[in-house]
Amino acid sequence: MNKVKNYGSIFLLLLLVTVLVLQFTGINAVFANAIEINTPKTILQEGENIIKTLSKKTLSQDMLKRMDKLSDNQTLPVCIWRRGIETEDLEKGVAEKGFGIKARDSMFADAKSLTQKNIIDAVDAINQKRDQYKYVRLNIIEKFAADNNRAFIEKYSLNDNKVYYKGKYTSTLITELSKTQIYTLMADEEVFDITYFEDLICQPDTWAAVDQIRAAKGTASLPGLKHTSQGSLTGAGVKIGIIEAGGGRYDPENRQLVTMHTSGKLSFVPVPGVNAVIDFHPTMVTAIICGEKKSELFRPYVEGVATGATVYQSATVTATDCLTAFTQFAALGVDVINYSAGATTDAYGWFDKEIDNLIYQTKIVFVKSAGNRGAEEGNITSPGKAYNAITVGSVDTKNGSYTKLNPPYNVSSTSSYKAD
Repeated sequence: MNKVKNYGSIFLLLLLVTVLVLQFTGINAVFANAIEINTPKTILQEGENIIKTLSKKTLSQDMLKRMDKLSDNQTLPVCIWRRGIETEDLEKGVAEKGFGIKARDSMFADAKSLTQKNIIDAVDAINQKRDQYKYVRLNIIEKFAADNNRAFIEKYSLNDNKVYYKGKYTSTLITELSKTQIYTLMADEEVFDITYFEDLICQPDTWAAVDQIRAAKGTASLPGLKHTSQGSLTGAGVKIGIIEAGGGRYDPENRQLVTMHTSGKLSFVPVPGVNAVIDFHPTMVTAIICGEKKSELFRPYVEGVATGATVYQSATVTATDCLTAFTQFAALGVDVINYSAGATTDAYGWFDKEIDNLIYQTKIVFVKSAGNRGAEEGNITSPGKAYNAITVGSVDTKNGSYTKLNPPYNVSSTSSYKAD
């Protein structure tokens, strides 16, 4: 993996803007539009060779080749993509809890008329209402997914011990199926597609931090949203989740993080089965997001972009660990997830698709680094190919240096993102 010349400044600026917009607008930003990746048209990639049709649905050539090699008693690890909760049913459920469309419009109408003068006083009230709605909405989706997954497993007598993943907020299942089971399930109108599953090992995507990330305070001529003249927005009331790869976690004794950690504003959330170890990368990313401003003789530490936010961090190794961390953060009410890691893949795959579905259902803003493989040498790392993710490439400074006086201008040659 190539070492980037400059940490993904655009990536972090985008994260900052997202956090501060969430602080300003509350629910309208959290529940922005997203697309559900559960239709056959989206499932099938352009140019894919489809050679078998079942009930107007198709299995990919890759799946058919793998199935042809199976004996009658052998199984194949697969992802089963099924219909999720219908929008009408979800709206009916939230309406019964007092959060129907009209009620939501009325409840948050005042947010549109906020001025810079009274925004701070109104933030707490907006966040409280937003959190109530999020809680009600996610509980309805979670209950539907649990009931739906259980009924489907029982309907086809699937071996529950071999169901490796049940979507907490989606209808996705990862399990093992025989050739006969695959054909039988594909004929079910609830099933959109069945694809091959292979878990992915993910690696950190960013390797160097810069001292010029100053979007929070800005400069004298261009003050940032943290500046008193712009409302002193610090991310207060916003919850951020940081998913790290390589089993890494932040150092709780780091100079920039120790106060946040001891106060409870920064917490580590374990993922079952992952043995976390303190590492540089998760410490660096966490410090950039919420670290205190500290200085040393040869290393000025820039203040984190969202020091007022509540921050959680989880250590993962595989792609399925990442899905677990995502759902754990959703249950904690996280608004934004930062994932500066990924897996090397050639195309949009199961990892990207399930992240798409999780974003669609939870409405969490998912910010992902593009990767360090280089645009000509590889692809954006997964799940950066997800349509609903915000994927950002690393950049070079104007003259290649890391100083505060040279803001980034160009996408780095080592970035997997390629500007059109």
